[in-house]
Amino acid sequence: MSSNRLKVLLVSLLAVFAASAVASASASASATCFKVVTAGTGNKDSSCVTDMGATANEYITIEKLATQLKAQKSPALGEWCAEVAAGTGIYKDNLCSSAVAPKNFIKVFVHEYEVCQKGGTEKFKDHLCTPGTKEAGGEWSWLPIAVGTNFPVESTGGAFTLTSSGKAVTCTGVTNTGEIGPGGESDETNITFTGCTANAGACWADSPGHDDGTGEKDGVIEVKDIDNQLVEREPNGGGANKLADEFTEGDNPNEFVTLEFDTIAGDGEGCTGFPTTKVKGQVAGECINITAGESEGEVEINFPEPELEGNTLKSFGPSSTLGGKTEVFLANGWSSRCL
Repeated sequence: MSSNRLKVLLVSLLAVFAASAVASASASASATCFKVVTAGTGNKDSSCVTDMGATANEYITIEKLATQLKAQKSPALGEWCAEVAAGTGIYKDNLCSSAVAPKNFIKVFVHEYEVCQKGGTEKFKDHLCTPGTKEAGGEWSWLPIAVGTNFPVESTGGAFTLTSSGKAVTCTGVTNTGEIGPGGESDETNITFTGCTANAGACWADSPGHDDGTGEKDGVIEVKDIDNQLVEREPNGGGANKLADEFTEGDNPNEFVTLEFDTIAGDGEGCTGFPTTKVKGQVAGECINITAGESEGEVEINFPEPELEGNTLKSFGPSSTLGGKTEVFLANGWSSRCL
């Protein structure tokens, strides 16, 4: 599954149960954690949660991505100069060229989406960059997304389940649309979850203002205008970091989505114990490139159970988990991947 699809997929997922923005290049990163280029100059552990203190670890929470210094080409990562909390960086300027005070910038590695585009030197014969299809006169290569450029993406997925304090909300399907851009960010994603029920199918789960046209709920949850960011996350129980797409609640209205419930049939008690609730926090799913079969050149976003470390999703109670997967693909049919 392409990086594009991956992104959309994540968004979809999140959207319905939470999703809004992390950081985009040159935009607020909303406490997004990145690996530093110079080992030992960060202040977070690999889960991007525990504060290890200045110069104690290899990750840092940034304020925003400022300037792209090196484009990414697998297996290397792109490098950006990022703004960090005052005094926690090692550079003064947004080009990371001066090490005099105040030290408010630092170099970080940034994961990116690559798209099969015209140009470059790989010479694939078509816009799929299919392995084994390089030829003289080929015009296509895997290239990072240029600053100022976005690619439209779509995604589709199956069942997703939001679980919190013994309560579960399950949706049978999800679709979404959006854009992916440079620096591993995506934005303007709109996600629609369908077939959403709670209390073992006894009541509908919907977002505010959504009904079947007669005022009755119909199990549709819509999340709009979500942003997300490629990061690294530690798997539950430890192990090598995973490339993940992280979704964070927006500043307005400071939530991913509000969930409302209404009985499907019977005496009206089907939604007992399911009050209206806000889905808040942040959550990430693993970004997996699909490299075989009909979906080659697309991206899968997988929210595993147990979840990746560092999620802070909340609904109903103090802690929630989101499980499900979706496939993300470029709307124009080209191949994409996350790195």
